[in-house]
Amino acid sequence: MADKEKSIEIEEELINFLSTKEIFNQNGVCTKETNLIESGLDSMIMIELLLLIEEKYGFWVPEAYLTEENFKNVRILTGYILTLMNNNRA
Repeated sequence: MADKEKSIEIEEELINFLSTKEIFNQNGVCTKETNLIESGLDSMIMIELLLLIEEKYGFWVPEAYLTEENFKNVRILTGYILTLMNNNRA
């Protein structure tokens, strides 16, 4: 699968997951550009998100990647997931 197709698939998966969380039920819709931090991404949702990534993509996000900037929105997070996936294949 090409990176563009994989990127779209990952974005959709993350948006579907995040859209079920209460912060988006109260504040509106989650898109790939929604600022997750400003929307109220908290530690519990972060843990659930990290577990989803591990389950779906087969790796744990290294501590160095757990920054506010990397989790700012779905588009940026997807880019880091793709980078980690490509690094794990090498």
